[in-house]
Amino acid sequence: MANENDYNYRRNTGEVNRPAVRSTHSGALSGERSGNAAGQTRNAGYAAETANARNNGNAVPADRNAGKTGGDPKNNKNVYLMRRIVFAAVVIAVIVLLIVLIVAISKAASKPKKPAEGPVMSAVAFEAGEYGPAAEQLLTETGKAVTSQGGRIEYETDITQINFHVLGVYKVILIFTDTDGTRSRHNVEIHVVDTVPPSGVAVDRYTVKGQPLSVADFIAPGSVRDETDVAVSFMDPEPDYNTEGTQTVNILLRDRGGNETRLTASLTVTAE
Repeated sequence: MANENDYNYRRNTGEVNRPAVRSTHSGALSGERSGNAAGQTRNAGYAAETANARNNGNAVPADRNAGKTGGDPKNNKNVYLMRRIVFAAVVIAVIVLLIVLIVAISKAASKPKKPAEGPVMSAVAFEAGEYGPAAEQLLTETGKAVTSQGGRIEYETDITQINFHVLGVYKVILIFTDTDGTRSRHNVEIHVVDTVPPSGVAVDRYTVKGQPLSVADFIAPGSVRDETDVAVSFMDPEPDYNTEGTQTVNILLRDRGGNETRLTASLTVTAE
């Protein structure tokens, strides 16, 4: 009845073709329900995809964590301890190396620097002899290098006035000329020493009971050799000239340098 009245109304007002309000409202509700259903379907699909993606994304860390925590706990502890030991050893080695380096640097810094070497020695020991050392014998390695390139060295002191058979210290002056012609004077001490023992030849002797001989009688004439004076003496026991027979005589040669040589001879003592 309501629909018929509505139809009559729309026919009288010229709106026969206009859809009924209720139909229109019902359609709208249907469309809204359809849209909501589609949206819910899309939301459900999106939620499923999001859940899958989240699950897939967590799969790798889960596996990674499983790898870290898996295995024998005792082995993991041993590996940890080994790493700690290796790290400690490396640290100790570095510390020791630094200490050694610091000590070496400290020693090098505290070591007194050697003064630059001059061309001429300040003092030299020379074995006693007839002549003194040549000027070239008083050069240092630095001086020798310079003279090899044209430098010169010479005595200013007349060393012929020095008796090099007498032990002692003699001061002389030398002139050193550099390769560029620069001259310099140098004071040098020459220490005359005697480190070579004397030599001599002993001879056997005969004597009559009660007649002594001198020590020189037991040395061949001119056989004693040394660069300094030599003292000749009997060693204990001295010869016994009152006892007949043959005995050994010991003789001592001693030079100015304190060097000694011992000689042995025989003495025969007869009755007549």
